[in-house]
Amino acid sequence: MENLFVIEGDARSWDEAIELCCAKLQKEGIVEASFCQACIEREKVFPTGLPTPLGVAIPHADSGLVKTDGICFLRLKNQVTFQRLDDPEQSVGVNYVINLATKNPDEHIHILQRVMAFAQDPQKLNYFLNASLDEMKRELRVYLAV
Repeated sequence: MENLFVIEGDARSWDEAIELCCAKLQKEGIVEASFCQACIEREKVFPTGLPTPLGVAIPHADSGLVKTDGICFLRLKNQVTFQRLDDPEQSVGVNYVINLATKNPDEHIHILQRVMAFAQDPQKLNYFLNASLDEMKRELRVYLAV
């Protein structure tokens, strides 16, 4: 996937974190303007916070709002709280938000599987805490095979 964006930002809430990712994807022409609100609404019903050592969330929305495939990887300066994917009644502090924008449902599943594997690699997650954005992008391309 050519359109891999790695950014750093500060958010006060899970929805602000999603907005940071969506803004980048929209600016780069990857998604429609309504993609952000769709991600936020989906997150309310189907949360994506993963209970990993350094929390990861993987928000996404309907492929009909995607112009071309892309991923925005956000390293947060401070954790924000997302509801857990496996138990929506519980929350998890998230350090990384990986906003997926894929047109093809088959490709979405393929990328999601690789992202889930990445999210469960504590060594890689710890390395990313202090890596440069360029180093992170290079590592993600290899790890996600995009």
